[in-house]
Amino acid sequence: MSTVLIIPIAHRDVMNAIANSLGYGSANLSVPLLDATETVTHYGCHSWRRPIELDIPPPLTPEQQDALAALHVREVQQDEIPLEVWETSLAGLGLHQEELAL
Repeated sequence: MSTVLIIPIAHRDVMNAIANSLGYGSANLSVPLLDATETVTHYGCHSWRRPIELDIPPPLTPEQQDALAALHVREVQQDEIPLEVWETSLAGLGLHQEELAL
C-alpha cells in the first residue's frame, strides 16, 4: 500500500519507535516539514506499508494512542500519483518541504 504519513514533531519519536517495533526501521518519519513561518513542525514520509493500525498489538500506551491520533495517513489510490498526493497532503496541513539546493 502506497501511503503518505505525516506526524507533528512532538509525536515523531514515539511513532518512529512504533514503526521500528513493527520492522519498518528506526527513522521512517525523517523528512522535515515546515509551516508558514519556516519552522519545522512536522515530519513525514512516503511508505509502502501494511495498514499500521492493524499491526500494533494492544494495549497501547497513552503516548502511542496520542501519536496514532496525531498521525496523518493518506493512502495513494491506484489512479493517483504519489508525489501529487504528498504535495496535496502537505498543502492541506499548511506545510511545505524545504527546497533542496542543487
